[in-house]
Parts: sequence; structure tokens; C-alpha cells
Amino acid sequence: MREETILTDDKEIRRLVDDALSGLLDVFAEVHKQLADEIHDAVFDAFLTETLQELDELSTHTTVDDHYVSEVRVHKVDEEFINIVANGTVYVEL
Repeated sequence: MREETILTDDKEIRRLVDDALSGLLDVFAEVHKQLADEIHDAVFDAFLTETLQELDELSTHTTVDDHYVSEVRVHKVDEEFINIVANGTVYVEL
């Protein structure tokens, strides 16, 4: 730190803090958006691989008409995985 870099003006300090917090909030929002997109993709992939196979056991000619995810929540986070729980509805023709 050098003497000429120390801020003493209250307005400058407030502006610096506001800019720093605003940048932090922008990063938080972007991380949140990216995580939401990744979670949605993971839920949809699990739906396609697991649920469709289970439906095929009920009927050999299963057709998925639509799906709706009503809830996604983080169940557990550790250093390797983010475990999520998802609930929803699948509309099919058997």
C-alpha cells in the first residue's frame, strides 16, 4: 500500500464499495443462472435415461407427450457432487 492509494474521501469510498458489491452481485447472479441451467440439463438427462427406461418396462410402445418439472432443490453438496431432488409430471401414451 502506498500513501497516494489510500482513499480518504467518503464519496470515493462509497463509490468503490458500491462498485465492488455491484460486481459481486453480478457474479452471483451469473453463477446462479449457470447452475440453474446445468441443474435443468442434469434433471432432463436423468429423466431421459432413467424414466423412459422404466416406462418402457410398462409398455413397449411408450410415447412421451410432455414433461413438467415442478420442483428442484439441492439435497446435498460435497466436494465432488451436488445432489438434487426433482419432482414433476410426465405425460405419456402407453
